[in-house]
Amino acid sequence: MRAGLRERTKKALLVAVCLTSLLLPAAAGAGEVRDTAEVVDSTTLIKKARLFDGRVVTYRGEVIGDIMVRDDGVWLNVNDDAYSRQGERFVLAGYNQGQSVLAPPGTEDRIKRAGRYDWRGDYIEIVGVFRRSSAKHGGTMLIEARSVKILEPGFRLEHPISRKKLVIAAGFLAIAALVLWLSQGASRARGRRSRQKY
Repeated sequence: MRAGLRERTKKALLVAVCLTSLLLPAAAGAGEVRDTAEVVDSTTLIKKARLFDGRVVTYRGEVIGDIMVRDDGVWLNVNDDAYSRQGERFVLAGYNQGQSVLAPPGTEDRIKRAGRYDWRGDYIEIVGVFRRSSAKHGGTMLIEARSVKILEPGFRLEHPISRKKLVIAAGFLAIAALVLWLSQGASRARGRRSRQKY
């Protein structure tokens, strides 16, 4: 009987040691902000907003539009769509998508270029807390940035004109000129006929 009790005690002790060894590392890291937050894109944040709500994330994209300095920080619109990763030649590539970012004060001094029609904005990396619906900011989905790092500076974009489009435009112009010329000729001919009657 004592042998059975000893055997059960050994098994219970072994299970306790195994569980402790599994849970101890997780408990040691609880409450700490990890240096390497999970890298996410805006599509993932939108589709899995509940999962990421309140978690520290790493987000990368192009600063676009206006940089708005407010009392609570610096508001940025950061796109991570296909356009944010293009080179110097602009090519149509889908639709726009991004995230609102509330960055620490002073960030506006480090960002040199925001994306516009002729410019690609600074490509940045944000580490911060994702909020799917910030109560402080009227329910806005945003990232409260703890750090902002510039990965690539912005630059001027080229908007090349396609030769094919030029040829098509020239063709339409020639057709329009021909139609105008023919209509004016027909109008003159009618005018001559009407004068000959009188």
